[in-house]
Amino acid sequence: DYDLLKRTALRHGTYYRLDRDGRLHPVGSADADPGFSPAEVLATATVGQSRGLLFIDTLDGEAPRPDNLGTLVLDTDYVEGLLVVQGHVVLKPSGVGHSFSVLSPPPEGSSAIGSRIPVTLSGVHLNGLLYAMGTITVERETRMYGALCAAGTVAARSLLEVWYNSDFGRGSFRGLPLVYRAASTWQVKY
Repeated sequence: DYDLLKRTALRHGTYYRLDRDGRLHPVGSADADPGFSPAEVLATATVGQSRGLLFIDTLDGEAPRPDNLGTLVLDTDYVEGLLVVQGHVVLKPSGVGHSFSVLSPPPEGSSAIGSRIPVTLSGVHLNGLLYAMGTITVERETRMYGALCAAGTVAARSLLEVWYNSDFGRGSFRGLPLVYRAASTWQVKY
């Protein structure tokens, strides 16, 4: 739901609007503002410094339509966060990525954390979620730990390797609150 995700990002995450040149503008910036390159905003220096929920809006800040989708070029070495892009995405990482340890998915029928095995992943460029309302194009070899989803297509001109984060299946998204009170009510949202 576009409106719900946008409100959640404005309240609990980070909001940017994409322009026709692929630059990002924070909420409330003037039209004359030059904006930021995706590398300036999205690059993560070290593992564990999640950017949380990053909502990249359409060119006009309205609900997505075929004529208002911009293109975000991800050319950083490493990005960690929940990246929701209301447009197209081009993946062309500039470096070798980062290495880190994760826990394997639990064996079927088990939920005990002790049943999970530590595994080291290397050369990871994206750690988290990448959702694009448009097409995702893979220009350079990309490795990801998390989940990838495109409302359009995924065009792989190079290798795309995705290791699924099983915690996502249980609703645990790092950088997004699990429970919060809905604005102006006592209602709890999950």
